[in-house]
Amino acid sequence: VPIVPPLGFDGEGRTYRVNSDGMAVAVAAQLRAVKLIYVTAAPGLVHRGQPIRQMMVAQLGDLVQKDAAGFEGEHLS
Repeated sequence: VPIVPPLGFDGEGRTYRVNSDGMAVAVAAQLRAVKLIYVTAAPGLVHRGQPIRQMMVAQLGDLVQKDAAGFEGEHLS
């Protein structure tokens, strides 16, 4: 189980904090991970007022596309 801090470095050795969600997704994609687990203090992904605890990537992609297209009642927060 890789644990990767969301840090980046420039050419002079300065440290920068990067988006941890983006970092997690990029690492999981490069490792061809079967599962990505988030541990967070944030409420997480909510759809129609209900938290989403588990979801297939294709299902999430469909929800995001519907939300972007303006479908009523399909809002992700």
